[in-house]
Amino acid sequence: MDDRDLFAYLGQSEFDAIITLDSRQLEDPEERAALIMHGLHWIGVPPIKARGQMFLALLTGTVTAGLPHVFEHWQDTPHAYHLRAIGEARSFQPSYHPLSG
Repeated sequence: MDDRDLFAYLGQSEFDAIITLDSRQLEDPEERAALIMHGLHWIGVPPIKARGQMFLALLTGTVTAGLPHVFEHWQDTPHAYHLRAIGEARSFQPSYHPLSG
């Protein structure tokens, strides 16, 4: 499934956001436009430099530590939230910005 088709499906299914390891989605103007069109926030997880169980643990920890900060800064319009990898950041507070800007 193409990412744009996925965004359409998620928007129609009343999802509010996508959590992804694919930072290229923001670089592609068509994918970025599809996120905005379907009202989806983009929550990006940085690359995890581990494999197997350690990858799953660090991925889960990164998302778990970052989501409270995402919710604290949640906006009504689609935004991109860039999580910080657990163990690599002084703060787990993500940076964020409007998708349309």
